[in-house]
Amino acid sequence: GYDRESYEGDMMWTDMLNQTGYGMLITSIKYMGHEVLDLGPVGKRLGGVLGVVDSGSTCMEIPKGLFKGFYATSLFDNFAARASTDPSHPVEITLGGGAVLSIPQSVWSEPWGCTNPFEADNVLLLGHHLFKAYMVVHDMSTPRYRMGFAPIAKPYVGRIGRESTPAPPPGGGGGEE
Repeated sequence: GYDRESYEGDMMWTDMLNQTGYGMLITSIKYMGHEVLDLGPVGKRLGGVLGVVDSGSTCMEIPKGLFKGFYATSLFDNFAARASTDPSHPVEITLGGGAVLSIPQSVWSEPWGCTNPFEADNVLLLGHHLFKAYMVVHDMSTPRYRMGFAPIAKPYVGRIGRESTPAPPPGGGGGEE
């Protein structure tokens, strides 16, 4: 379960592409209203590219290579060309099924976030920055695994990343003799 007061609006759902990697289909990535996801023949045939949600990754890792036809042009280069001229806008990512995630600049860029070229794979890796903007829910019930996204509720934002203070042990334990 999850705290329904932790998010605002409706949960936006998208099907997971696999059962173990938290992957989802990404059909569009826009910056300042311009499409930066330029799919090659393989990407077009598949209807998009794989996006992976990973809370253990610090940055948004953006594919740099063409990866044997997944991309017609480098996704990272396209994004960097737009973002370097004006890095104050959200990144808009459209998922399979039509849900649109608008990731605010305050969580994808310095000093609290980062974007890196990802040369190891054709996957767009959405790191912990996504969790600063969205409540992310994994529905692992069969027959259809899916992920849900909803904007973090304003009162909840201040609690993100804070560790709770452990309760003192029974009997005080405050170091008093």
